[in-house]
Order: sequence, then C-alpha cells, then structure tokens
Amino acid sequence: MARYNSVNLGNREKMEGRVVQNDGRIFIVNISERHCSCLQFFEYNLPCGHAIALIYKLGIAIHEVIIQTYWVGLYQCSYYGNVSPIDIEKLKPEPVPAPPPPAGTPEQPAKRDENVAFPELN
Repeated sequence: MARYNSVNLGNREKMEGRVVQNDGRIFIVNISERHCSCLQFFEYNLPCGHAIALIYKLGIAIHEVIIQTYWVGLYQCSYYGNVSPIDIEKLKPEPVPAPPPPAGTPEQPAKRDENVAFPELN
C-alpha cells in the first residue's frame, strides 16, 4: 500500500513545514537545519521521505539538499586511478600483545578506594 503525504508549508524562507501521513502521523521538517522529527534525516544525513515531500513542495532540486559525500561523482573519484592489490602471503604477521597481569599481582597491585572508611582495629 502506497503512502501519501500532505505537506503544509510553514516558513518558506527557513524551508520548514509539517508533513502529515495518511495514517495521521505528523512530522515537523526543517530542510535548512537538516532535521525531521522522525530523526532519520539527521541520523543518516540523507533526506527522509518526509523531507523529500517538503523538498518537492518547495520546488527545490533534490541534489541541492544531498551532501556531496553521497554524490556518484565523488564516489567515482575515490576509485580514480589504480588500486594495487595486496599480496597477503608477503605480509608479516603482527605480534599478539600479552594480556595485562591480573589485578593484585606484584606487577599490577590492586587499587584501593581512598574514599572507603575502614574500621579501627583495637
């Protein structure tokens, strides 16, 4: 079943509005602050469905809102040129560090809590 959103514009300059889903749930979206009350826009740094509904209502091009990290061109530049393979058989194994000595041994004495009051011995 497809979901339809009703978009009510708030402040056009701040690019904010209210998105009401067909099930009655309401989400507050602010494009300029990259925030939606569903928190997906903020968490993933990609517009959620509510933000996209508001973006289309405002007439903004979607690529203006998506950060360049997610652009295909930047992704392709990451792999521009040659990436040399690594021969894992020629890699030297890293030494495995020894575990720390158990607490209370001469190498690592047990820590005393100075805030604990000890009873007086007679």
